[in-house]
Amino acid sequence: MARDLQKIFAGLVEDMASAEEGDTFLQICMSLDQEKIRRVPLRYRILAMGFAKQMDLDVVNEMLLSHGCPALYSRSFWEATLIYAFLHHASYAQWLEIRSAVRDLCPMPDEEDWFGGQRITYGELENYVQANSLTAGGRLATSARTVALQHALERTGDRISDLRAFFSENIRAFSDVREKTRYYFCKYLYFYLTERVERYFEACRLRQGVDEALEDLLCLKVVTVLRRNLTMPEDEKRSKIYASALSCSEIFSAFSYYFFDFVSLDWIEELMDQYGRPEAIPLRHKKVLAELFRKGHRGWKKLSDDAVIRRTVAAQEKHLDAGEKPYGRSGELAVYGYVQGQKDIDRLTLICFLLFFAFNTHLPDTESLDVQRLNTILARCGYSLLDPENDADWFVLEFLESDEKQEFMQDVLSAYAEHHENTFLYRMYGNSVQYAEELARMLIPSS
Repeated sequence: MARDLQKIFAGLVEDMASAEEGDTFLQICMSLDQEKIRRVPLRYRILAMGFAKQMDLDVVNEMLLSHGCPALYSRSFWEATLIYAFLHHASYAQWLEIRSAVRDLCPMPDEEDWFGGQRITYGELENYVQANSLTAGGRLATSARTVALQHALERTGDRISDLRAFFSENIRAFSDVREKTRYYFCKYLYFYLTERVERYFEACRLRQGVDEALEDLLCLKVVTVLRRNLTMPEDEKRSKIYASALSCSEIFSAFSYYFFDFVSLDWIEELMDQYGRPEAIPLRHKKVLAELFRKGHRGWKKLSDDAVIRRTVAAQEKHLDAGEKPYGRSGELAVYGYVQGQKDIDRLTLICFLLFFAFNTHLPDTESLDVQRLNTILARCGYSLLDPENDADWFVLEFLESDEKQEFMQDVLSAYAEHHENTFLYRMYGNSVQYAEELARMLIPSS
């Protein structure tokens, strides 16, 4: 089972196609080479069909959503040219001319991004979320930047000069990733982290439960500093926390343990960095780690938790000394990439992270995650709404309605395991979605 999970997590980091790849995919589809078309992702086959069948924008987006693909997104420079083309009923050849005519306006990566260095700090995350939200009554409401850009694009005239003017006026609004999914990921991650920060300060004021609160702060690389300076004034502690880096490894390991009862060995590195030696790791973390590592070693059942962790660390160091990297960091890098805006977040991955953040945080009613709220988020991201006929969506709907969420999730995953089937969560990291082959055939003229 652990080996399968390694494959799952190794496939987590997946980019949506770049503009250059999108150009290539559409070119392949329009070439009518059936064998090559079948290897093109479904989304681009649908877009090619939109040109071949002269569909308008609403029909194209409806077809994309009905087949589980994201709708066209106005804050992508490349996709904005497609939106414009479908709005004006342009042919594929005309779209190529449009794309060529505005290519020089394509924005370069912003050097003054929200997260400037190799580290992502809690303060930077807070600034990003607040700057991209509308503050109303003390709550962070989602800004309407994407919708505003879509409406402006719809009002753009049919001359190339009109389109160039639109891009020039809105050039800083475009992003290499689906910015709305990045925003929601960061927003709920911010809620998740902030609750742990405030829980720590509440424990400090009450002078009880401080050690447990510090354990929950492992998601920020500040625990060692706080532990060594327990009498530090609160404002100074807040300054340290604000400047501290996110532990993407800790965040991902907590997520994967929540869904899969599994953590990566990168979590050991994080714990060892914070506590220095296995004996100092908090009991509840130590117990989780030791139980997991015993599963793959029958002879370790009688060893103490400390001994199991020491042996695991030693084995890992042996591999590293030999120049091997036995465990990848794909999960940690995925979280880092999502926040940095380097990796797109697909629909199911977004849903699962939102479920994890939301149901491990006490959210205000205005931000709590129910069916209506999640569907609103999906719609704003250009994703299809929850469909009970889809196995993954059925699970999400039932999970949201369940009073015993962890028990329900374990029952569902166990049922899949008993039938030796991969769950829908497996497909969150893989490419096992079955594409509708008839869509490819529709692009091939009948003989």
